[in-house]
Order: sequence, then C-alpha cells, then structure tokens
Amino acid sequence: MKKMLFALLMSAGIAAFAGKFDGSNDTALTESLISEAKQLNDDQLLNFADMLLAADLPLSVLSPEALRAAFSGKTPADVEALAREKAPGEYEIVTFLESRYSPEARRRIAAGLRKVLTTAKAKSPAGFIDDFTTATARLGAAEYRRLMREIADGVSDDKIVEFYIAYTLTGDDDTLKPIDRAKLYFMPGGAERAIEYAKTHYSDYPVIMKKADLLIAEKGRPALVAATRERLAAELADPPEPAEVPWVTDFTAAQKRAAAENKKLFVLFTGSDWCPWCIKLTNQLLATREFVNFAEPRFVMVMVDFPNQPLPPEQAAADQKLGEKYGISGYPTILIMRPDGTVTGQAGYEDVSVKNYIDMIKEISEKTK
Repeated sequence: MKKMLFALLMSAGIAAFAGKFDGSNDTALTESLISEAKQLNDDQLLNFADMLLAADLPLSVLSPEALRAAFSGKTPADVEALAREKAPGEYEIVTFLESRYSPEARRRIAAGLRKVLTTAKAKSPAGFIDDFTTATARLGAAEYRRLMREIADGVSDDKIVEFYIAYTLTGDDDTLKPIDRAKLYFMPGGAERAIEYAKTHYSDYPVIMKKADLLIAEKGRPALVAATRERLAAELADPPEPAEVPWVTDFTAAQKRAAAENKKLFVLFTGSDWCPWCIKLTNQLLATREFVNFAEPRFVMVMVDFPNQPLPPEQAAADQKLGEKYGISGYPTILIMRPDGTVTGQAGYEDVSVKNYIDMIKEISEKTK
C-alpha cells in the first residue's frame, strides 16, 4: 500500500519527500536532516526514523566525509534503500514492527520524534543521528512493551504460567533472531505459538513446568497465576523517567546544609564506574524522577566514590577517610545519617520497583528520627 501510494504521488508529479539533504558541510547536513524531517507527515517521519535506526551501525563507522557523501543530494525516502542495503537484518525487524503499530501508536511515536526535532541542536550529522536513533529506539521499545502487555493480558489464567516460561526462555535465547522472536509473538495466535515453540525447542521447559506444577500444588493455582501476572507486568512496564541526582561530594558541607535545612544525610558509598550493583542501583532506582522527587525534600544526597578512574587527590583522601570511619566493606552501601554523622539506618541495592525502594528507604529513615 505504501509503495502504491508513493507511485501514485510520483506519477502525479508530487514527490512524497520533496527536499534533499545538503552534504556540502557538517553544519549544512545536520540542519537539512533536521529541517527535512520536520516537514514529513507522521507516517513518513516514522519510516525515516526507523530507517535511520536500522542503518545506525553502518552509518556510525563512516568518517564525516563519507557520511556527508552518503546523504548528499538524497531525500528521506532514499534512506530506506540505504538501510535495506547496508543492514538487511535490522531493516527487516524495524519494518516488521512498524507494520504492527496501531494508528494510535504511530501518532505517539511521531509526537515523540517531533519533540526531539524541536530541541535538536546542529552539532554534527553523527551527533544528530545518534540522538535521533536513540529516541527512536526508546519510543519503539515502549510500543514493543505495550504490544507485549496486550498479548499477556489476553492470555487465560490456564495458560499464563506456560506463557511466562515461554517468554523467559525465548527472551534468554541468544540464538533466536530478533525478527523471529518478534514474528513468534506478534503474528496472530502469538501466545499459543510461543508456548508451542518453547515446548519443542528448549529441553529445560518440562523441568521448569514440573517446578511450576509443584508450586501450584503447594500454593494453589490462583496464587501462582497472580504472582506470574505481577512479574510479567513488572518486566513489561515502562522504565522510570530518568533524573539527575543532586549529589554532594563534600561531606562537611553536606552536614552543614542538612542541619540548616532540617534534613537527614543519604550517603552512598559506591564504585561508580566498576561495581555492577552500584551502577544498577543508580540507573534503575536512584537516578529516576520518582526517587529524586521523594529524596530532595528529605535528604542531602552525598556520594562517597571509590572509582577506577582516579579522583582528585584531596577528594580521594576524604572519601577513603569516610569509608574507614564508617567501616564500609562492600559496595554499594547506603547510610542514612543525622546531620552530626550518626548513622540511623542502612540499605543497599534491591531488585525491586522504584516505588518499593522508596517505601523501604522511607521506613529505614523514619525508624529513628
């Protein structure tokens, strides 16, 4: 249908994408990528963004000169041919997923992309493409999760445990191509087909099902069904909105501020660039809008860091002294303190939702005022 419409427009003397990219220099190319994208209608913009996303890897290795040459004189429509030639696997997956989007989903993604275009800076072609494809991937991932939630919601209680097992096994299968995984779920009858695929392709499926049957016998099917749906909902939920944590690294200054503002200290002992649990804690829980909104009125946020990347000597010495003073032996460690440095609670990383983590920190911090 899209090709037929394009052919009709061309035969009528109307170009589906009228403008061409100016590759005369980096600034001109960046500005023309942004300006031409802004003129596209929603369907054209979604297609252009998906094709850039598909071609992102081969484009990312090009020199500035080669990138200008690749786009110079081309239209947004020409990017599809580039993606199909340079990244056929990625092209197949993005076009398949695009075909599954509802009109509402297409409008949501296009609206998100237009926000990116509104704030886009003409820094460099590669920089713009990286920002734009990152936004496209984020918006597409949100729709992917939405589609998966719809499928999961449509699975009966009798089949939901089997579906979750299939979902987990196929998700962990690195040999299953993304396009095959997508087709498994998003073609009609996807839930049943995924269960059947898991039964016939994974030798540990019957072992896992046997454990599930034992849990059903122990706790009852309703309890396991409820727990399974809760777990699926958590795994398919949209990630929390990111936010900047207002970290303070001067402990003495933080103490003075906490006393003046009648707050407690939230002191994170971390290895910010090497400790996987520290990185998870920050990215998944602390550096979220929900947590920052909770923490700012209650705490002065202090980071005591022990990174691989060297800190300034004075900061490294101060952090080392604090770690020794409070007997820190593992990372991440969170100490809740009064302004005078008295510890009133302790926490670490937990594999829970942001809301549950907030509840935990609230309980810890309110135990001893």
